[in-house]
Amino acid sequence: MEVPRTTKLNNRADLRRTLENQLVAPDSEEEFNLIGEGQLDRTVKPKTYLIESNSKIREVATNGYELSPSDDPSLWNILVDTGKQSFYMYLDTLDPRFWILHSTYYADESDNAVKSLVSNNTSKLDRAWFSSDTLLDISRNHPTTGFGINYTNLFAPESEKSGLSARVWGRHIPEVLKGLRGIDPIQNQLSVNSVTLRNEVGVGYVNEDIFREGKLTAKGGDSIDNHLNLIDTVKEAYKALIQNIEQNYVTRYNSTEHYCTLQGTYSVIKFDGFIPNLQFFAEVLCSGTDPFRLWGIWRPVTSNHIRIQGIDMHTNTQVELELMPDELRIILGEGACGNVVPRLFTNIQSRFDSNCTLRGLDSGYIIRPHQAS
Repeated sequence: MEVPRTTKLNNRADLRRTLENQLVAPDSEEEFNLIGEGQLDRTVKPKTYLIESNSKIREVATNGYELSPSDDPSLWNILVDTGKQSFYMYLDTLDPRFWILHSTYYADESDNAVKSLVSNNTSKLDRAWFSSDTLLDISRNHPTTGFGINYTNLFAPESEKSGLSARVWGRHIPEVLKGLRGIDPIQNQLSVNSVTLRNEVGVGYVNEDIFREGKLTAKGGDSIDNHLNLIDTVKEAYKALIQNIEQNYVTRYNSTEHYCTLQGTYSVIKFDGFIPNLQFFAEVLCSGTDPFRLWGIWRPVTSNHIRIQGIDMHTNTQVELELMPDELRIILGEGACGNVVPRLFTNIQSRFDSNCTLRGLDSGYIIRPHQAS
């Protein structure tokens, strides 16, 4: 296959034309469905990443990326150098908090560039995290033609680790997923990491793969506008989720001359079962590594209660956790980034308990669980 060529863009018309040309290029969608675990993804259809930002655009350049502006002040060209070849990705910062990053280069190289960009602890960037429930909710109003499952238990000793990976496409997708949920040994391992849907508006359509890490791939169709519109819909829904967390699930100190009061509430990840080893769970959770990006010091309060004083390595702000056998409480201070909540929830679903739920202290769901579908 010829190495795809990418060029700098001057404006949004160039961006739309570039994405559309790549969408309608004659490639078979079957190659997407046949990519196995560990195989290189050489697909070059338009792919888009939703990035949550607590940074300034110029700081991206200081972290090793060559940044060049277009004629539009909110559209940027990012030159990525893999060591063997270089290619351009296109960054839309029209929403200063939720950036949109496009690529028409190979999927694996594009994914690695995004991973490098958000994993840099000085970047203050993070992915959008789509939980299993969020992905199923996105697909609720669209014909769904496939889904992927990816689960690895990080919170078990080496001798007891388990995992599940599958990719399913075709007809009767909701019924297939429902049937899998009826298999007892894997009920808590059915963490959906991707959905495939058809977005059809007007006379055009696009077939999309949407992934856990905030990535959308337009893998076929005739309307790039449907891809762009779907991105905007997903972005606005995710933005509303983060705003809800930051407005309603934080703690605040109100002080006067004579006293100080604590107001607010916290979010709760409620497990379907029980954590067998709290101390091991705490060590894995706050180790400072991907995907949780949380560093912390933990101490036992009782045999069934651990308190963690942590640092969200995305923004280097404090986060406090209360860990019990059946739940994890996430206590954010005022000014903390709410993205830590879906990051923890999504990755606990995919690495411990796919049936855990995200609630507020009042037991109302912050993210609607798939069991309620």
